Parts: sequence; C-alpha cells; structure tokens
Amino acid sequence: GHWHSLAVTEDGRVVAWGDNSAGQASVPLGLSDVIAVAAGARHSLALTRQGRVVAWGDNRNAIAVWVGQAAVPQGLSNVVSIAAGAYHSLAVLADGRVIGWGDNSFGQIAVPPGLTGAVAASGGVAHSLILLNDGSVVRLGNNLYGQAEVPGDRPLAWISAGGYHSAFLLDFLRPIRMVRYERKGSRFDLWIQAWPRQRYVLEYQEELGTGAWNGLPAVRGLPGLVRLEDPGPLPEQ
Repeated sequence: GHWHSLAVTEDGRVVAWGDNSAGQASVPLGLSDVIAVAAGARHSLALTRQGRVVAWGDNRNAIAVWVGQAAVPQGLSNVVSIAAGAYHSLAVLADGRVIGWGDNSFGQIAVPPGLTGAVAASGGVAHSLILLNDGSVVRLGNNLYGQAEVPGDRPLAWISAGGYHSAFLLDFLRPIRMVRYERKGSRFDLWIQAWPRQRYVLEYQEELGTGAWNGLPAVRGLPGLVRLEDPGPLPEQ
C-alpha cells in the first residue's frame, strides 16, 4: 500500500505491518484460507480459497470523502483475482467479468457493460487496467500522464498499474513446462506453466488404487489462471 504491507503465509494467514492509521494493517480476527492479498492507499483486500473477498481499512478518498473502497459489494463470490487501487478495488470473477467498487471520480471502475474474458486487473491512483485472455487490455480512468496508454499492438502477458504509471509484460510463446511438483501422502500437486498469462495447477489424487486429475480449488486467485489441462503421465520421482 502507500505506507503498509501485506503477506500471505503458507498456511493461509495474512500478516500486515506498517501504517495502521485507518486500520489497514489490522487483519480481521479469524481470517484464514487466504490465497492472495492487495493493498490500496489505506485499505487492504484478501481473497480466500472459496472465492470470497474480505476488506478492511479506510473507506475515504484523499479528501476524506466516503467512497467505499473497503465495502465489498453484497453477494460478491466466485472471485479468482483481486486488485487494489489507491481508493478503489477490483475483482475478476471466474466467468471473466470484472467488478469494481470505491472511487470512480475518473471512471476508474467504470467497467464496460458486458465485458468478459478478463484474466487479471490492476489499479493505480485513478486508473485501472484489465487484461483479457486474448492479450488485449481495457483501460479505465485518468490518463493525464499517459499511465493508461498501452505500448504498440502486441498482445500482453501481464499488467501492473502504479500510482501514475503502468508496466506491461509482452507476451511470447513458449512450450509448456513443469514449474514444480509435490507428493504429500496420496496427494500429488503439479504446477505447470505455458504463456506467462496462462498458469495451471492440477492435483493427482490416488483413491482405491486408481488415479485421476482434478482442478485444485487453490487455483483461485493465482494470477493469470485461464484453464486447467491434464498434463499426462506423472514426472519421474
């Protein structure tokens, strides 16, 4: 955030430190099963394994007007990715839609009606970027310093909105590769990656002497998740 930081531990807890003047570093008691966090100017967001968003901290903008960036919309569910702008928040849903709430003084949460195919979002002070599964980017909000400009016409692999600037990772093709795998008793977790925009997590579960590949619920919130695929035979152990 502006003056605070967040981290997710391996067991799904959130640790926060730094400025706590608006309660942005006061993690709600009992919060667990967290897989991703995002920090705004003075508010914080957490995404749980179940696709739920939890928010805490300030609900006011820079001039102390209530805008509700930490007031999660009622009924919000099936979230796979979150982003925090300075005074606004964004959530990407499993069906590729994007929901925004908080400050909209520059149109930074004015998501085009009917927009689908989103895989990631990022928020700055007064602008937002939405990455679609074809590598294109939807730009929202203030562009006074060119922060919402997209370089060239090449497909992008990742986006990041700073306060008044943005950074983009250009897409490129590369073969699917295994990132890591773990065997824990009868469970076998395999992480593979294709394009930077497409990451996959699969679970191999042995039951009654037979095996089957299943998509892990834990894939919720992993940046760039597009789909799950069967990678074939298990790697050598």
